[in-house]
Amino acid sequence: MKKLLLLIFFPLALNAQQIATKTDSLISAYHKQDLFTGNILVAQKGKILLSKSYGYANRQNKILNNTETTFRIGSVSKSFTAVIVLQLQEKGLLKVEDKLNKYLPDFPKGDSITIANLLSNTSGIKDFIDIKGLYPWSKFSRYTEIIPVVAKEPLLFAPGERFNYSSSNYLLLCAIAEKVTGKKFEQLLKDNITGKLKMNNTGMDFSGRKDAKKAIGYEASLKDFYTQSDSININVLFGAGGMYSTVTDLLKFDTGLKNGQLLSAQSRQQMFTINKQNYGYGMEITTLKDKTIVGHSGSINGFKANYFTLPDDDITFIVLANYGDVQTFELYEALKHIAVGDAIEMPKNHRFITLPEAELKKYEGEYAINENMLISLKLEDGNLVANIGGEGGLILYPETKDDFYLRTKNAYIKLVRDDNGTVNAIQVAKGTRTSTWKRKVI
Repeated sequence: MKKLLLLIFFPLALNAQQIATKTDSLISAYHKQDLFTGNILVAQKGKILLSKSYGYANRQNKILNNTETTFRIGSVSKSFTAVIVLQLQEKGLLKVEDKLNKYLPDFPKGDSITIANLLSNTSGIKDFIDIKGLYPWSKFSRYTEIIPVVAKEPLLFAPGERFNYSSSNYLLLCAIAEKVTGKKFEQLLKDNITGKLKMNNTGMDFSGRKDAKKAIGYEASLKDFYTQSDSININVLFGAGGMYSTVTDLLKFDTGLKNGQLLSAQSRQQMFTINKQNYGYGMEITTLKDKTIVGHSGSINGFKANYFTLPDDDITFIVLANYGDVQTFELYEALKHIAVGDAIEMPKNHRFITLPEAELKKYEGEYAINENMLISLKLEDGNLVANIGGEGGLILYPETKDDFYLRTKNAYIKLVRDDNGTVNAIQVAKGTRTSTWKRKVI
């Protein structure tokens, strides 16, 4: 009988150990390349397989990240907001089929927008993050002051017609929740989720919040891999992206969501059902090798967050980083492949060299792939810096005199020379795609 039990349980234990080992190896490789600082947690069936910290929470004071370090989680907050709205539906205080104008009668076209449209990002309401002149939102003291500004913007499309990710939807959901309960949203969060699950290191972030455990957010600059990120008015983000948490607290959220502490089976089904473009209610839903993957990612100045679970295998990954230039797409995709047992490619080990400024100066100019798409290269503070599609400050790190690494995009730029040795084009490579951009003659 003991031999039979060993045969049954050993493969599962081995698989779990492989997942933990591969995950640690992957994150460690990113950390060694100065591409990750933060915390990772992997759990299966409620058992923690890996919980590890990498790098500093506060570089100036030499405070290392640990399991109780709190991180801003950005749009992972949307999952919490969706849970609160569905809880209010269970209590009979609202229905997801209700029209927006039932609760916010002054909002334009509110008679054609449902709560379900807000939850699924199919309302057509413009994202306030894209409204010119608002960022960094310093003139607002609370999210409710942004809603009238959003209301002046025309709908991008008819509600329900298609998907458009918009944090404005989740500010409106916060307002509805406050309207039907008479409570502040931060209190609803505590009463309905964090207090119930004893998530003692999770809450709504505010400027100047005192917390000895909180991480400082960093990003790459022209002078250093790690520069403290610009401040942002976190007070206005609320349930759209204003929360902080820890990896252990987010595991409590995941467990509470699965075991029925937070939502009924019917509400969970609503939350995890795709509406359009792989989005449910506050959850992104994808598949890999016939495995369903449910979760959400977040990004806010100096921080990246990702939480996802494979319901069939009851395995959960939680990543919280206090480095804003993490190569999130590559990292998250690799973790998902680890979760389903695939082999992964480790990040390349880069060795950079120093080139004379006089040499780098020769490569300044504009490079075009067509009339509308330009890459400009310019020498700034001793670095060759790219502006791609209006996004500037992208440092090119030389590996040879002709080969450069664009580390924040995990892309490569190669100088192309004519017979005289003059650079007349650049080749940009990312993944399996390579494109050639010809230098414009001035």
